[in-house]
Amino acid sequence: MRYLVYGYYGFGNFGDDLMLAAIAAAIRARDPGADILVKCRDPVPGLGPNVRFLEADRIMEQKRSALARASAYLRRLAGAVKDRDWLVIGGGALFLDKGRLNRSLVLMWLLVLRARLAGVRIALIGVSCDLLADPVSVWITRRIFRAAEFIAVRDAFSHDYARYFGRGDAVLCADLGFAAPGLSFAPSPVAARGRPVIAVCLVDYFASVEYASTFEPDPARRADFLRAFVAVLDRHAGGADFVYVALQERIGLGDDALYAELGGSARFKAYRALTSLDSLQALMAEADGVCSMRYHLALLAAAAGLPVTVLYHELKLAAVGLMPGVDVCTLAEIVAGECDPIAPLLRPRTPPAPRTDRLAAQAAAAFAWIGPRGG
Repeated sequence: MRYLVYGYYGFGNFGDDLMLAAIAAAIRARDPGADILVKCRDPVPGLGPNVRFLEADRIMEQKRSALARASAYLRRLAGAVKDRDWLVIGGGALFLDKGRLNRSLVLMWLLVLRARLAGVRIALIGVSCDLLADPVSVWITRRIFRAAEFIAVRDAFSHDYARYFGRGDAVLCADLGFAAPGLSFAPSPVAARGRPVIAVCLVDYFASVEYASTFEPDPARRADFLRAFVAVLDRHAGGADFVYVALQERIGLGDDALYAELGGSARFKAYRALTSLDSLQALMAEADGVCSMRYHLALLAAAAGLPVTVLYHELKLAAVGLMPGVDVCTLAEIVAGECDPIAPLLRPRTPPAPRTDRLAAQAAAAFAWIGPRGG
């Protein structure tokens, strides 16, 4: 079978590329002769044979009008999808709008229409819905959900959305990253290891960039948040060491953007870039707790049995907040001094056993649509 995989891939985002690795491995395991074409910005290494890349997202960075970029992007994707058997959308939080029309949803809907016209089957796998408030975004998302032959969503909030969109048959799975080959964690140590090490990961949520339609550019709120977070770090500097973690660098709202502004090596013992499973597993062994604005770091740390504080700014992080050992602080609470995201990570604890085996089995439910010969 021939597959076009559509998602946020090749942007140097560890969590998204981990999901892509799981998708490629799952398709190949069930359909050994699969021809997999991935829509991306840059090729993602290490996915094995029969995986090719359609670098269409580079088109959206070209210096020409938005209409010209969108037209060229759609032509590229339309030409690719007509020769596929399956359009695979996912995983990740692809359905969100933050109260205004998300142009990415429009482009996805047009691609879905082209796929339907060509008789291409559609699967939504491991996706999630964030807040959808714009009427057009809601309408488009409903149409995409209804066009799919198979749907698997990764959290209970998105499962409710699926039912609202008329898809009571949607499967509730786990994040696709748990199905990635080689993902496993050793049990967290119970004995103290001296000064606790707290891993911190922030995204530049309030930064103003051209394509930040799903974020909230606001320089004043940005300054207030950074000032408040630095105060939290300084409050605990005598009792903990901090390492700064980046899941995405130099692209978009890259996590590395805030490292220097937060004090760099003056406040952080080390800087860790997650670029592989080895680097993730090393971080999980090093850290005693995680404070994160990144969904996948918070999710994977909680699954590994570490205490986690999520800094809530998207609905998917609320889903992580339902896991054992996870606390939640909103950005507004931190600015107001009403929530200390580090304090819960320093409390004595009995670590739970890693949950990755159970979550991997749940993630595998997202691939039930692939039959013995690819569907």
